[in-house]
Amino acid sequence: LHHSDFVPSLSQFSEIGMQKKINDAVSAGRCIERALVNSGYTVQTLRITTNDFPSYLIPPDVSESGQTMSFPHRLCLLVAALRSHNINFCSVGNSSSRMTATYIPTIINSSSGILYCSANVPSDSSMGHAHAAAFALMTI
Repeated sequence: LHHSDFVPSLSQFSEIGMQKKINDAVSAGRCIERALVNSGYTVQTLRITTNDFPSYLIPPDVSESGQTMSFPHRLCLLVAALRSHNINFCSVGNSSSRMTATYIPTIINSSSGILYCSANVPSDSSMGHAHAAAFALMTI
């Protein structure tokens, strides 16, 4: 997914890009699921994984038109698209900075258990980054 999947179009926010990408991922997953079931395997869940959430869920400061869709709105649209396909697990990647780690509790707590993410805290990160990731975990 990308920021451009959540940009204003004709004075309304367009979700066509995001919706199409979710549809394509689900279609591919369902095709693989059928092939596995037809081969005698049991498939318990269909799961989707996206690129890291800061690259598309956290809006840039200003879009090309001077407007941007808010983080809660983007999150709500993503969850609705997943629910419309009966997807109960989607990993939205990880945060890689102190600032993006603060979004983790909202992602986890507001998606009714559909969205999952993690915090990437490399060994050379600042204590502030480690603290933000730990605080996010404790908040969940």
